[in-house]
Parts: sequence; C-alpha cells; structure tokens
Amino acid sequence: MIDMHRLEREDKTMFAVLLSGRLTQPEYEVFRAHFESEIRHHKTLRVMFEIEDGLSWQPRSQWRDLKFDSHHHTDIYKLAIVGGDQAWRDWVGTAFSPMKIGHILQFSSDQKPLAKTWLER
Repeated sequence: MIDMHRLEREDKTMFAVLLSGRLTQPEYEVFRAHFESEIRHHKTLRVMFEIEDGLSWQPRSQWRDLKFDSHHHTDIYKLAIVGGDQAWRDWVGTAFSPMKIGHILQFSSDQKPLAKTWLER
C-alpha cells in the first residue's frame, strides 16, 4: 500500500508518504502520477517517505528502473527517508534522483520524530 498525505505547516508544504505491505508496479505507477501532479503546484516542498518493516514488492526486478519524473519545476527542499532497511532507503533515494533535492537524510524507524523536526526546520 502507498498512502500519501499533504501537510500544511505555516508557509511550508510537506507530503508524508507511507509504504507498507506488498507493493505492485501498477500501484507505484498510479501513486507516481498522483504525486507528480500534486507537487507540480509547489515551488519547493518537504517530503517524508516512511517505510514500514516487512515491505516487499512484486516483481522486484521491474521496480529497479522506476524513477520520478523531472520535467516539472518542483524542487524538493528536504527529503527524509524513514525506516525500512538500507536497500529500501537507497531505492527511495534512487527513485528521486532525477529531481533536484536540496537536502536528503535517512532515519531509522525510531528516529521518526527527529525526521519530522528536521523537515519542519
């Protein structure tokens, strides 16, 4: 499952994305299109990807080359990748590689409050 929420904090636009369960390529494609449509309206934003333990994908080989589109003018000011194992955190970072990202940090699951604080600064 991929769940996304937009959070408005004062003058900051943030998106929280939760990845859980077993992901499929079609689900990712729908999410990616929706995410890119949403962020197109913001000049800079902050994004937190939270990866739940036990996350899997089917079939894994088809996901390796999926990336977010870079032909819009949105910059991600901060990207926090929270939880999951190192391979998942690396995958999320790679998926965002075509986009301009000002700051990116990875956090363990127990550091989620720290990740939120970092995003809001």
